[in-house]
Amino acid sequence: MQTEGQIWENAVRYFTQNFDGRGEEILLSRPGACGCPGNTAARTLEGLAERVASCKNCGIANSRNRTVPGSGNPRARLMLVGEAPGEEEDARGEPFVGAAGRLLEKMLASIGFTREEVFITNILKCRPPMNRDPDPDEITRCLPVLERQIALIQLP
Repeated sequence: MQTEGQIWENAVRYFTQNFDGRGEEILLSRPGACGCPGNTAARTLEGLAERVASCKNCGIANSRNRTVPGSGNPRARLMLVGEAPGEEEDARGEPFVGAAGRLLEKMLASIGFTREEVFITNILKCRPPMNRDPDPDEITRCLPVLERQIALIQLP
């Protein structure tokens, strides 16, 4: 079994080798690096997902089909955070499905993980119209939910 340090080093090496210089932004955060509790009171990932499902905090809520709160192991040692759900994710309510999901699963396998072992989410929990990039205000409005997810996954 890999130590947390080895997992981190392998993930950084893989993502740097495969995405550096391709115009992709990848933010890697060491486990435990974010001490922010978020400002939502949900005590479980399921409770947080229920709050997300009824969220009307921005205009995207009016155009979404489903919310995409995240999925995976609630005690994951590795958490992946994308930018925002796309069309397939909006239809299914799951992050990184379709071609993106297959690629992600190959990437995870290359560092010794399965999809079921990690937690996968996005900064935004709803698909922006026309798959456009999220605007700063939308990110600001969704960030407390992501921070709370991080805090809940880090609980012992």
